[in-house]
Amino acid sequence: MHRLFIAIAVATMTAALAAAVSRDAFSAPQAADLRIGIGAVTSEPSQSQPPPIASGQTVTVTSLHFFVYALLLPDPLNPATVQTKVRIVLSDGLQWGADAPDPVDETCTSTPTTGDCQLSLRPGQTGDGYYWNVTAAQPGTYTYQATIVESSEADPNASNNTSSLTIRVTEEPSGGGGGGGAVGVVSASAAKLTPRKPVAGKAVSAVVQVKLDGAAVKPRSIRCSGSTAGTTVKGTPRAALGRAMCLYRTPQKAKGKLFKGAVSLSVGGQRIRKTFSARLG
Repeated sequence: MHRLFIAIAVATMTAALAAAVSRDAFSAPQAADLRIGIGAVTSEPSQSQPPPIASGQTVTVTSLHFFVYALLLPDPLNPATVQTKVRIVLSDGLQWGADAPDPVDETCTSTPTTGDCQLSLRPGQTGDGYYWNVTAAQPGTYTYQATIVESSEADPNASNNTSSLTIRVTEEPSGGGGGGGAVGVVSASAAKLTPRKPVAGKAVSAVVQVKLDGAAVKPRSIRCSGSTAGTTVKGTPRAALGRAMCLYRTPQKAKGKLFKGAVSLSVGGQRIRKTFSARLG
């Protein structure tokens, strides 16, 4: 949910698609050629569509803590509803950081070096994707791969269903200003709920205290997830010096149900995610 890169539904189908439909009005729309696009960057990406990097290329990141992303892309514009499973694999020496493929936000299952995630497309959608935090054991050269392993619609071209990159990891010295790598020691508290015993139908906040080299800093890119009784609870992010906050209002009907969620944030080039759970009174 909150780490979705792109799910941009356009208002109309492309002229080419419209022409194809008009040629045979009685034919069911056919799935577009699905392809997987991936990339790696030092600093946290924006939520706009990132550029996929051609398979087989080498990219350089300047921190042991960096980000990778995977994008499900249709060509041409997607005319049908498609559900897929994408498998992400990190090579030896890499592992997920605090912001790993998540079962709540992203319908993923994962090990320390792999992830199986559900990505989907609706008619007229340009793509779907997520990004995750990765940590390298040391500077060096590694690989990252993503593959479409399942699809609800037949894909006319399976040759672009796998993409792999070589990632060259270097480490900028502190203060070098060379690309947004982590500087200093980052610490973050557990997510603390206020009130400590939240009540259904009432406001509740989740706060994470953050420091960089022992000093309070203002976190960036706060994202809030929450759910109870199978219902998503929207969180509003707030940032202040030394803390990241998510504000929620739980549904009245969820009394006695478990309310759970997470506060995600960035500090010093690192992505941090703290979970919480509490029974609603």
